[in-house]
Amino acid sequence: MSISLPDPGLQVAVREGRRFWESAPGLALWRAERACLGPHCEQHRGIVSLQLGMAPLMSDMCPVRHALDWAPAPELVRSANSLVCLPDSLPLADDSLDLVLLHHLLEAVERPHHVLQEAARVTRADGRLLVFGWHPFGPDGLRRRQRPTPWQQQWRTPARLRDWLAFVDFEIERVDYCGFRLPGRASGSDRLETL
Repeated sequence: MSISLPDPGLQVAVREGRRFWESAPGLALWRAERACLGPHCEQHRGIVSLQLGMAPLMSDMCPVRHALDWAPAPELVRSANSLVCLPDSLPLADDSLDLVLLHHLLEAVERPHHVLQEAARVTRADGRLLVFGWHPFGPDGLRRRQRPTPWQQQWRTPARLRDWLAFVDFEIERVDYCGFRLPGRASGSDRLETL
């Protein structure tokens, strides 16, 4: 179901982002992030989750009964359980989701604070809002021109995200880092991840 006007720029970004997540470096990072998410998800139960991002579903590994995917346009829908809308105007009731996962989306949209506010609005008071993002001081963050294509908007530090989450009355339980790789390498390092 779609209730918002399409955003051609966002559609292009989603297509480019999906190409990245299907590549070898993208899949390696996705696996590392999924492994990082695993211990947190195992403890959280609920009825409905929503993943806002371009990668394959990660929220489906959580013991939440219904995992919703997201797409900005009908032609980008990947499953029957997809919500089609702009990420800053979700057609959902307040406090309706047990888990919301923002997966590398804040760096790809023009109004990231609106996307974060919407995600916070639909997350239940006892629910979880998980945010995955690119670190601005990582290998790709320091070289703005070499960042993966759809993520050309500003990258925020964990401290900046902490301020934004405090503004929407969310308390940070933990910050994890994953997806480590050695300089000059396209894929991650299992030894660095373990460390």
